[in-house]
Amino acid sequence: MALMALSQMKLTPVWVEKESVTEGFLTDVASLAARELFDPPRTEIALRQQHLFPIFSKQFQENGKKNTLLVVKNEAGEMVAFVAMLVGKLSGPFRDVSNEEVARIAYLTVEPSLRGRGIASELVRCCEEWAAFRGFTSIYLNALSEKKHLQHWYSKLGYVKVADEYCSSAFPFLEDYCLTLRTKPLTNVL
Repeated sequence: MALMALSQMKLTPVWVEKESVTEGFLTDVASLAARELFDPPRTEIALRQQHLFPIFSKQFQENGKKNTLLVVKNEAGEMVAFVAMLVGKLSGPFRDVSNEEVARIAYLTVEPSLRGRGIASELVRCCEEWAAFRGFTSIYLNALSEKKHLQHWYSKLGYVKVADEYCSSAFPFLEDYCLTLRTKPLTNVL
């Protein structure tokens, strides 16, 4: 149902499986994420993209066919949004939350010029439907701690904080890169 909502916005959503993920594709994803996640000046995008590419590449090579991307393109065929669905065990200090394999939303990204149209909400709903269809009873996501508006937005979507902040050095160009872990039960999703 959420995929239809994106189509009604004149956007084309496409699930991309691991086999279809090429180096050029991951470069495009990393470029869009660099603009979205860190809102840097244009001169810094390439530098940040260089750090994101190996992280994305590693995550999409893990877990066989379980990890996938939902890419959204505009009428011109340009990638304007994406979200990753990662399946696996939680890592770092979050591993105490669950020892089982979980579905986790990652890298939710919307082109800045298209924000405020409900695209991100529909991407989250698509991920919830994806996870529920595969038998998961809840879904997880990490949210940047310093982005209070995102913490509030996820709360409005029904996600509750289940673990305190975890600060990471995964992105060396970010100081105070801290995450909170949130979850939502997947009842009545399908």
